[in-house]
Amino acid sequence: MPEPLRRDKRTPIYNIGCVARLTGLAIWTVRWIERHKLVCPCRSNGNQRLFSDEDVEVLHEIRRLMEEGVNLAGVRVILRMRIEQTGPRQDHSAAPPLSNFRRRKKKPA
Repeated sequence: MPEPLRRDKRTPIYNIGCVARLTGLAIWTVRWIERHKLVCPCRSNGNQRLFSDEDVEVLHEIRRLMEEGVNLAGVRVILRMRIEQTGPRQDHSAAPPLSNFRRRKKKPA
């Protein structure tokens, strides 16, 4: 019997429709945010975007900042500063590989 998949905050489980409902953002807005490399969802073998709980948290933060009138450049700076304050994300290499998913590589901003 295969070992059950262990889930953490970085496990990609939500499709773009779910993420739109969870965050209150329109689907095209989520795509726009991805296009500007503020989030980087995984892709399934069928090329479907799959977001993690961590991605949803970032999207909530982006929405809050945008509602306060912060522009794209400002959002990018604030997110970068928060990452620097909290340190790099923990490595989850001990978890079993997610062979059905691939993380899209972020291009330099």
